[in-house]
Amino acid sequence: MRGLRLGLGLGGAMAGSGGASPPTGLGNMPAQANYKARWWTPDITGLSPGSRLNTWTDALSAVAAPKATTNGAVYQSGGINGAPYLLFDGTEYYDMGQPASLFGPINSATQGASVLVVGEAPAATTAGSFFSASSTTGLNMFANGSAAGVFGVATFRYPYTSNGLVVIGMVAGLPEINSQRVYINGSCVGSVGRIRSNQNLTLGGASNSLINLKGRMYGCFVWDKALDNFEMMQAIKCIYEELNQTVPWAGTPYRIGHGDSITNGSGVTTQNQAWPAQMAATLGLGFGQWSNLGMVGASMGHSGSGTTFNLVDQAPRDIDPLPHLLGTPVYVGTFEWYNERNNGATTAIADAVAYVSARKAAGIARVVLGTSTDCTDGADTSTNRTERKAYNDYWDMAANRMAAGVDQYVPLHLDANIGVEGACPASSPFTPYFYADGIHLLPPAYAILGAASLSGGVGQGFGAAMA
Repeated sequence: MRGLRLGLGLGGAMAGSGGASPPTGLGNMPAQANYKARWWTPDITGLSPGSRLNTWTDALSAVAAPKATTNGAVYQSGGINGAPYLLFDGTEYYDMGQPASLFGPINSATQGASVLVVGEAPAATTAGSFFSASSTTGLNMFANGSAAGVFGVATFRYPYTSNGLVVIGMVAGLPEINSQRVYINGSCVGSVGRIRSNQNLTLGGASNSLINLKGRMYGCFVWDKALDNFEMMQAIKCIYEELNQTVPWAGTPYRIGHGDSITNGSGVTTQNQAWPAQMAATLGLGFGQWSNLGMVGASMGHSGSGTTFNLVDQAPRDIDPLPHLLGTPVYVGTFEWYNERNNGATTAIADAVAYVSARKAAGIARVVLGTSTDCTDGADTSTNRTERKAYNDYWDMAANRMAAGVDQYVPLHLDANIGVEGACPASSPFTPYFYADGIHLLPPAYAILGAASLSGGVGQGFGAAMA
């Protein structure tokens, strides 16, 4: 359990029915117009500690989640900062069916939805599902003593060892309609393909007892829109403050990874191999101290070959408000030459300069820039190699870096220990210089980029690999 924040309080217990006013802190949750459900234990009234809760009704839309097992979970007091909680022993769960107000957005192919669950996950062998849209596949938000995240059709498990507060978020439909972001205790650990399911929505587990929760649950919150990164971080901060807990990023610069498949980890076998996670491990960062806002197929500017998403349009809502929320965040923008290969070096340079300059103007503390290395096998033509070299040559000039606001430079294209210019082969199998770890870099890159990101003291940067 993290240290207490004095004087914030829980805001008072509320009736668990529609129309009730939310507690003071939770009333400041973002996107109020789209805030559709709140199962929150301080809202529960009329139960004594040690009693079982047969039906858990949300306090906003009166969506009832009746027990689906012989017993309901046990209502207890004296949780985090004295908050009440529901204790699940791995056999109980609640099944709300398919309520129209929640089920439609969560399972829509065109409409985003967001879910945030709050609990404590002691060491357990079960998956510890807090919120589920399926018995074995689909959306399952879970945590136990060894892992946390989402599993189902697409698996997103991260090593997790804390026995204290766990806040897990899911945003479907961002950064583009077919993706889904996953948050653990204030870290966006990455995005995976959109998960949808036709199964019932459940709290605390599902019909498959192997994924039932064995731990404490404080609440589940649902929005019928895709919260952007700033909104989700606001919601997570609100939960920490409501439970009088210090936010995980307090007192340390928050690292923001933002970009395409290099950041996202396209090609990796597990998401903790994505390079923001690897860098976080190198720097000893925990959840709530770094983010991976990567997206496959992104371009830095407004255009790109075959891309459906670009960083310059996303950053104003996802990145630029964060200094106000996080204090001293640090930032990296990454992109592959492949995504701008048909634009040429002149356009790519202009995009990159505008992009970096805008983030610095928004208050980002520090940017560490790495140059571009490879393209991709079939696209690594002589023209692309010429244009990519021109791009790298531009950033080799210190005056150009200074003008754009680059704080530290890592010339990846000059270091064969990371990934060297022109190393990408014309056909499979890929050489060690491409997809060596699924993200276009060799393992020594982490130590080199880590050293760069640590220089400069407070406000230190987060190494950028533009491959």
